[in-house]
Amino acid sequence: MLAKFPRSVKSFYEEVTAKMLAKFALSVRSFYEEITARMLAKFPFNDQTLKSLGYLNPERRLEISVEAVLQLSDKLFRDFQLSPASDLPSFTQGKTPLDVFWVNMNRVSTPLKKPRFPNLAKLSMAALSLPHSNADPERCFSILRKIQTDHRGNVCGKTVSSLISCKINAKCDCFELRPSNELCIAAK
Repeated sequence: MLAKFPRSVKSFYEEVTAKMLAKFALSVRSFYEEITARMLAKFPFNDQTLKSLGYLNPERRLEISVEAVLQLSDKLFRDFQLSPASDLPSFTQGKTPLDVFWVNMNRVSTPLKKPRFPNLAKLSMAALSLPHSNADPERCFSILRKIQTDHRGNVCGKTVSSLISCKINAKCDCFELRPSNELCIAAK
């Protein structure tokens, strides 16, 4: 096996003793034990919110009581429901995008400058990011097929990614796109 390695690696391997390997392995093990102990100490195992999330595992769905799930929803939504509109970011139906509203909700803070609705805002942003269909990924693959043809097989990934981004985000047809000098300089 050592025949595959250069001479310097072979000589190093021959110099390493079993005692040195055992000491190294022990150091690595103690490092991981310490890190694991610190992580376990910080993790809130007894938090009711985390226990209520057990329903997410389909195999444990019968172990979680309906009351626990209701308490979870109550904890997330009650403060939001009871908040006066003056405490919340402004929202106008049809004018304010939902994602903008929930980003602003994440910025709402308590008098102690802590986020007031951190979990609700994260949950809402996650729900809003779920695709409603597979049209967007299909559109991306269609654009990719048009960009990366047999005649353009050597185009690097960064260029392909940039072209796809321009195609998706441009508000006009690509032949009408006139990038500013600043954009061209930033793209280099």
